[in-house]
Amino acid sequence: MKIRGRNIFLAGILGLALLAGISPGRAGQASKWEWSGVDRIVAIGDVHASYDKFVALLSGTGLVDGGLKWTGGTSHLVLVGDLVDRGPDDRKVMDLVMRLQPEAKAAGGEVHALLGNHDLMVLMRDLRYVDKRSYAAFAPDEKAEDREKAWAGYVTAYPADRAGDPKLRAAFDDSYPPGFFAYMRMLDLDGPYGAWALTRPAVININGIVFVHGGLTEEVAAKGLEGINREIHEAIVAYAKAAKALEPLIKGPATFEEISAMAYDIGKGAFKGKTEAAQAEAAKTLIACQNSPLQAQASAVWYRGNALEAEGLERRRIKDALGLLKADTLVVGHTPTAEGLVTSRFGARVYRADVGQAYGRQPYCLEFRGGEVRVFDPQKAVYGTASAEKPQGQKWTTMQPQMTDRQLEEYLKKAKIEATSDVRVKDRTLQVLELNLDGLKFRAVFLSLDEKPPAGKTEAEVRLRRYQHEAAAYWIDRRLKLRMVPVVVVRTIDGKRGGLQIWIESAVDRVWIEEQKQLDKVREELKEEIDKAWILEAVLDVEERLKEGQRVLMEDRRVMLSGSTLAFSHSPAIREAIVPHLRCPINPSLENELRTLTRAELKKGLKDYLSDGQIDALLARRDRILELCTK
Repeated sequence: MKIRGRNIFLAGILGLALLAGISPGRAGQASKWEWSGVDRIVAIGDVHASYDKFVALLSGTGLVDGGLKWTGGTSHLVLVGDLVDRGPDDRKVMDLVMRLQPEAKAAGGEVHALLGNHDLMVLMRDLRYVDKRSYAAFAPDEKAEDREKAWAGYVTAYPADRAGDPKLRAAFDDSYPPGFFAYMRMLDLDGPYGAWALTRPAVININGIVFVHGGLTEEVAAKGLEGINREIHEAIVAYAKAAKALEPLIKGPATFEEISAMAYDIGKGAFKGKTEAAQAEAAKTLIACQNSPLQAQASAVWYRGNALEAEGLERRRIKDALGLLKADTLVVGHTPTAEGLVTSRFGARVYRADVGQAYGRQPYCLEFRGGEVRVFDPQKAVYGTASAEKPQGQKWTTMQPQMTDRQLEEYLKKAKIEATSDVRVKDRTLQVLELNLDGLKFRAVFLSLDEKPPAGKTEAEVRLRRYQHEAAAYWIDRRLKLRMVPVVVVRTIDGKRGGLQIWIESAVDRVWIEEQKQLDKVREELKEEIDKAWILEAVLDVEERLKEGQRVLMEDRRVMLSGSTLAFSHSPAIREAIVPHLRCPINPSLENELRTLTRAELKKGLKDYLSDGQIDALLARRDRILELCTK
């Protein structure tokens, strides 16, 4: 029988699945994704490329020996998603898991590497959370032609005479470190790690215990194990096919953000180039992915309700979801526990295995054996019990929305307002809105201040608080490729025009950092980020940014800056309080973006937010920064 086209691809994937130790069925299996009669199960939450902590858990539980060979016998190891991102060792973690799978199977055991949202993100070339150190392991496999092709596309965004500029090349290498392009290629579906991902399930059932990365709703559970896993695998293939169709239209590296932006531009008729019918259809597919299992907040890899919602509201959902899957217990990862411990909820029907080890916390894992549930602590080499959470839950997610800027902009423009509240910060009042769009809930801050000069004064003579400055700060931040200012859109709410800015729940402000006596630690660990933040502050010329607006995403090691209403004066000078903080030399990528800012570009992008005088002053401050910091 001949196998053609996509069937050849799927046949190849099936072959890889068999090599990886995943077979269609075996003794003790009711279905491909279900096992019974397993003596011992060890479950590890989000590894996030923390190789040393991962090995400590494997060794401490006796699953591997000193040479990292499988010694777990018939035990089943379940990795509850998110092997990659945030940590420095993506490749080492994946290589170890791939090697252990056939070793475990040969001994009568299993290694189940579930798909998590971050595993899907890297398959979609969403590399925002990849630790730059992870690329180095892929550098030996990087093809020179891949790098040069990307460079050829990258330079087209700049004047032709800059193609030989070593500073431009340094900016490119800083943005795309050695190994970057090999990482993308090897995680494509025809690459070794991408192909392996299609052999991995999102949900399994062992001994009546369901393991899933995010969580389950009744609607998702009703699809059954086979349906959930098939739907996610099909969505991965559909996304990859659509992304490949749009890739030729993109100059430079075709990452998720570029592909997503291209899809939106085509969908809105904003793309000026020529597109084929297949590319227009691909754009529709990619936009629709926001509501597919790859990104939808109710998806098995994204849902947080089981972890965060109050038990009184979520109890019935847990009962029904488990009943549909003929299970008694649920184990989830995805949402780090507040205490950094393995916890239980709903009378020990739900266990939360993500302890936040990628964020500097100590690793722990779960063991199910003979009807007993224990937690292993590798630091003390002892077993204990899971910590029972109080029933009220953590309610609002403390996690950052993992969406592209374009997706968040669309969300902020279209989401319905379910509730509003006023919050007082020093002498300012912020209006906090609770938003909902198709079940996706986030909070945002709405600012409608639009001050006018007092009588007898001109705009150039006074500083004015204006919502337009928040939108301008967001535009400048993204133009400089810093991603420090939360997404802002301009929207009319209750008859008032203003700036609506996403609220990053997991960011902590300087007030908290100082109270916890962590300021010195933050300054040391985020030195490069803080240096960039001072450059941005000098460009924006923000006066009196409150401590509440100086924020840090601890888990992502990123600085966030909000509260820019009192910015963009007409002064060309950099304020004296900022000058001592400007470090030399400037990061190569940031220096390149500063140098390439033009008056025409700024007037086009900021015409609705800033006056010509403000733009001229901004450019003068830019020139002074380059003079001070590039000698």
